[in-house]
Amino acid sequence: GGLPLDWTEHKDPVTGKTYYYNKLTKETTWEKPASLAPPKPLAPALPGGLPPNWEEHKDPSSGKTFYYNKVTKETSWDKPKGASAPAPAAPA
Repeated sequence: GGLPLDWTEHKDPVTGKTYYYNKLTKETTWEKPASLAPPKPLAPALPGGLPPNWEEHKDPSSGKTFYYNKVTKETSWDKPKGASAPAPAAPA
């Protein structure tokens, strides 16, 4: 099988060994990451879900859930604030 989403395969120029890099978490590893289930299409945010532009992901090494903001490129182990309440309307 192929690599999980966000992982790319590279060759170390010094040792010639293959290593793997996760462009999302910036993690590198010598061991090939286990393939994950095919990605599910992202569902629209539900009430109590994530703030706009945030996505929930699972770290393949640890299995921990982390959050990624596709606009700011920020990653966080903690669910982003504002996830439980809708944003207040902007004053007119």
